[in-house]
Amino acid sequence: AGAAVLCAAFCGLTGLASITLLAFQLALVLRGETTWERLKRHHLNAAAQLPPDERPYDRGPRRNIAIFCGCEADPGVPKWCEGNQGKLAIRPAAAAAA
Repeated sequence: AGAAVLCAAFCGLTGLASITLLAFQLALVLRGETTWERLKRHHLNAAAQLPPDERPYDRGPRRNIAIFCGCEADPGVPKWCEGNQGKLAIRPAAAAAA
């Protein structure tokens, strides 16, 4: 009986951790962010001369999910560069200021 309680407690804690991580990752998908972008936003945006709250790969919740599920091709470039893959991937406002 003691082993069954221990096993149930372990499974419950593991399940809770998994559900929490899944919820966090789904929230990131909806916002068009990676875990790395979420944790290093300040440094990444400062290096790219972007506003602190800018998410360059966010395409909106519906399109983010379509890209994540493979229903739509991932452009792989910031949203302001779509259709200009051969050109420099600098935000237009930052390029004009430089």
